[in-house]
Amino acid sequence: MRNFLTAAFSALLFAVACPAGAAFHIAHISEVVTSLGGDSTIQFVEIEMAASSQTITTDSVLGAFDVTGDYLGDILVVPGNITNGGSGVTWLMATAEFAATTGLDPDFVFPAGLPTESGMVCWGAPGVVPPAPGSWSHLDPDQYVDCLAYGDYGGATAAGSGAPAFGSPDGHSLQRISDTGDNETDFACGDPAIPTNNGAESTDLVASEPCSISECGDGVVSPGESCDDGNTLDGDGCDAACMIEVPEPGAWLLLLTGALVLLGAHRLRTERAAAPRQSGPA
Repeated sequence: MRNFLTAAFSALLFAVACPAGAAFHIAHISEVVTSLGGDSTIQFVEIEMAASSQTITTDSVLGAFDVTGDYLGDILVVPGNITNGGSGVTWLMATAEFAATTGLDPDFVFPAGLPTESGMVCWGAPGVVPPAPGSWSHLDPDQYVDCLAYGDYGGATAAGSGAPAFGSPDGHSLQRISDTGDNETDFACGDPAIPTNNGAESTDLVASEPCSISECGDGVVSPGESCDDGNTLDGDGCDAACMIEVPEPGAWLLLLTGALVLLGAHRLRTERAAAPRQSGPA
């Protein structure tokens, strides 16, 4: 009975201290940059609330995973709560180098450590309010509120993340454009990046790398390419734009003629090899 009363009293205190719906978990990652102008110390992660009063962020965790899915460590254990709540309101975690470069103050500062080209960034914690960081596994993507996998990431993703986003937040941002539960669908390359802190202050960061997920000549058939043979030459079947080359009118006849000639020569060699040898005079 005493335990029941204690639990009930604790719940009542929480309800009084925290308005209805107040927590942190009805939110998601909305924009990420892992480098700018070749400087991988310029990094930020923006969180957008999807409901009111999602301001209890103390002890939520920003974590990072490398391209294979190995946990790189806690990038930041959020040291405080957010002041302003509301659907569509954002708050910002970023490096000191980001602040110095842009003049925009993030809500929380973290040391550079996000994987630049391929990896996964996760933020959050399990539960209604963030529990003590040491009480849950930071290696499990499903324990976070939201994760963004990108580039060639090949590790496990969170249940609500789907396939990795095309491209990476290297030299430009990955911006959320929808909320379907699939990184590949929900994020697109952004130029400019528009990081916004909880005070509604923002800045435009022009991309230092073009927003292109197709890199012709890398040997990988990317979206927007119909072929990629590892070079950007014309005349070898895959042109300099990584599109399958269509032969000029009449070229099909030349190709067919050449093929028939080669077939005839091969058949002649086969017949000669199979013919019995004539023995010479005794």
